[in-house]
Amino acid sequence: MAKKTKKTKEVDEGGRPWFNGKDESMVVAKLKEAFTIGSNVKRACANAEISIDSYYRYLKEYPELRNVFENLREKPVLKAEAIVAEKLNDKDIDTAKWLLERRAKGEYSTRQEIAPINPDEDDLSEEEKEQLRKIVRASQKKNDK
Repeated sequence: MAKKTKKTKEVDEGGRPWFNGKDESMVVAKLKEAFTIGSNVKRACANAEISIDSYYRYLKEYPELRNVFENLREKPVLKAEAIVAEKLNDKDIDTAKWLLERRAKGEYSTRQEIAPINPDEDDLSEEEKEQLRKIVRASQKKNDK
């Protein structure tokens, strides 16, 4: 049934049903299920068998669900952090090392920095220096293109 707005334009309040007539509560449940395991929007929509456009139109109509879905997507991260914390409480040395390598990189990282090659180093022969200079020039020319 249509109604007239202030500008006397007819607006159809019935409209097209959400998700092409699929049960709305089932679609939302499938979205929540996917977000709970950390799925992105694309995968969650595939799980619910809806289009990504439908998902965003639905969120525009029901903005309170955006926070619900975002919070659900954080649950796997929280679970993983809880496992790490549990391992640390058990004094697991491998977990402790792993965490330090990632959170205190400056002090505990196992990554090694490689110093750039300087063709003018004194411990190289003149022939080795010249070969390195050629390599450096060739590399620079390649990068300038």
